[in-house]
Amino acid sequence: MIGILTGVALPFGLSVSILVVGWLLYVDRLPAEYAPRMVIWLVFGVVVTGGMAALFVGYERAHGAIVVHATHVVVNSMSGGAAAGLLIGYYDGQRKRWLEQHRTSEQVVDTIRRVNQRVVEAESRDELFDAICTEFAASDPYVFAWVGTDHGEEIRPVAAAGVSESYLDEIEISLADDDLAQGPTATAVETGEIQVVQYIRTDPEYEPWRKPALEYGFRSSAAIPIHLAATRYGVLNVYSDRPEAFTDREERVLEDLSDAVAHALYRLDVERRQREQYEQLERENERLDRFASIVSHDLRNPLNVAELHTDMLADTCDDDSHLPKIEDAHERMEEIIEDTLTLAREGEAVTETEPIHLASLAERCWATVDTADATLSVTADAVVEADEERLRHVFENLFRNSVEHGGETATVTVGPLEAASRSDGDGTDSTAIDGFYVEDDGPGIPPGEREKVFEPGYSDAEDGTGLGLAIVREIVDAHGWDVTITESGGSEAEQRASSGGAQFEITGVDGRLAT
Repeated sequence: MIGILTGVALPFGLSVSILVVGWLLYVDRLPAEYAPRMVIWLVFGVVVTGGMAALFVGYERAHGAIVVHATHVVVNSMSGGAAAGLLIGYYDGQRKRWLEQHRTSEQVVDTIRRVNQRVVEAESRDELFDAICTEFAASDPYVFAWVGTDHGEEIRPVAAAGVSESYLDEIEISLADDDLAQGPTATAVETGEIQVVQYIRTDPEYEPWRKPALEYGFRSSAAIPIHLAATRYGVLNVYSDRPEAFTDREERVLEDLSDAVAHALYRLDVERRQREQYEQLERENERLDRFASIVSHDLRNPLNVAELHTDMLADTCDDDSHLPKIEDAHERMEEIIEDTLTLAREGEAVTETEPIHLASLAERCWATVDTADATLSVTADAVVEADEERLRHVFENLFRNSVEHGGETATVTVGPLEAASRSDGDGTDSTAIDGFYVEDDGPGIPPGEREKVFEPGYSDAEDGTGLGLAIVREIVDAHGWDVTITESGGSEAEQRASSGGAQFEITGVDGRLAT
């Protein structure tokens, strides 16, 4: 019996224990490197308990005691020690795995922190993608990372870093309806949700890419979509050389990173469009400057020569009946040149303003315009923030337009558009205005023509250049204001008892009634 116990029971018990070790490794998905640790604890339990039992038996016999089935006692103790050692080894492996996961999580958080910093600093999409891949590949939990973008029916890598970028030459990821579209990367792109593969060796969805992945040492992976609303910027793939490398916490952190990257890409797109618009404006401004230079020199010089010869002709020619027409043509050409230069220069945004009294500016502008017998009426004074030189052009062009269309005896009215009372912050109150108006009592402008009159070259006056109201809109836009046309006495002007005519309302102005 004792022979059976020593020859069969102990080896059988140890074999069962080793099988249990393998079963625990499989069920709890413990890495294979934990198996020797558990076996060491098992053997340690056998040796310690067996040794203690043998010492106990020897001690009892040395003192004259008779130990019944001493070998049985030792063998049972060794079997119990094996079970205890196995249990301790199992929990020791679990503890070691938890510590490694905690350390890995801390490393992941640190990696994400560095990636977020690079996200903030990136100045282009390529720089951002390269920075993300570099940071992940340099982090201990991961060995390879790449970013792909959606190109219709396939995902194309645009950045990569890690153990070997040649891995990407051996794989293909499709978005079409085939086997290559069923993997984690395509699923992440289509669903917008992170896809984690904890065991590349056994995951059935990884079959098309399993062989090259295992050859390069990849054991788990995560595909993180980079989406913002309906915009699909791409997908980030991260690989680890150990199975089950992505914890729930890491998945949440990676999802947050995806949002940060998507917003950074949106910011970069906005900045790129702004740069392109700015560069386009710069090119247009350069063309306008060249055009203004041509108008100023190449047209004015021959015009000056023509005017000089006209004066000489008037002194020497007996029949000067045609000279007034020539002089009128020269004056009209000069007006067109002046208006064209003004239009070319007034489109730049206003950057510096000052408080301006509308009443006094309107009266000064009225004095510089040929108004014949027309009259100016200012209903109330107001103070607005504007560029005085440009605002002067607004009044002068509106006054000319009113006199040209309203007749030599027209009445032109200027006044503020009242808004509401406000506190100025210094203990005083004032009445804020939303803008001001210029109206006349002429025939008015038909509703269907009110937008067209602001187009360069539009004019129904025989001697008009068609640029005056275009200049008005350019200056208004440069201030960030709005200009609309209504009938005199309508809209905001219902209380002004006028009728007919045209009213130009300029709104969005920072101003107040003068005190």
